[in-house]
Amino acid sequence: MDILVVNITNDPEKLKKNKSMKIYSTSMLMNKGLLKAKIFLPLTGKIDTFSFSGSLGYMKMEKLNSIVIPNASLKIKTGIIENVSFSANANNDYAKGRMEFLYKDLDVDILKTIDGGEIKEKKILSYLANKIIKKSNPIGDKPPRIAEMYFERDKNKGILNYIWKTVFSGIKATTSPGKKHIVDDSKKHSKKKKK
Repeated sequence: MDILVVNITNDPEKLKKNKSMKIYSTSMLMNKGLLKAKIFLPLTGKIDTFSFSGSLGYMKMEKLNSIVIPNASLKIKTGIIENVSFSANANNDYAKGRMEFLYKDLDVDILKTIDGGEIKEKKILSYLANKIIKKSNPIGDKPPRIAEMYFERDKNKGILNYIWKTVFSGIKATTSPGKKHIVDDSKKHSKKKKK
């Protein structure tokens, strides 16, 4: 992992020129997908706000199971991440942003924990889930689904948990049925096609 932190200061003269601390990170997620992230933290004014953005390159989705199983009670059987890009603004209460999550061939198992901590598949729920989730994004020649990210902060947990849960909200919104948290960019897409 490579991390670069720019403008760590409380010098008033330096803050006149540059009012934010910037953190840039590049790493291999699960040693498989190239993850790049930026966090901008204001050092003057309203310092309980910040913004973040990032991208993730190609990787097999089942490599994420060590994160997904404990956080979502599901296991990814197959799926390919082609590209993810996201950006959000956050404060001490909530974060809100957008995500474009491009993937294909998603197939999952819904899990349950039984006595003794053993984890088993809920077969009927897994079958139903795979019937209703969005298997790919985009689907056919339709434009990609752009999802809204939104998460209310757990103030007992740190900033990385806050960012991860916000990003995870965008993943869930993209793969879930319905359009509740999907941004309507259809007019923008149709203009691009006409050009």
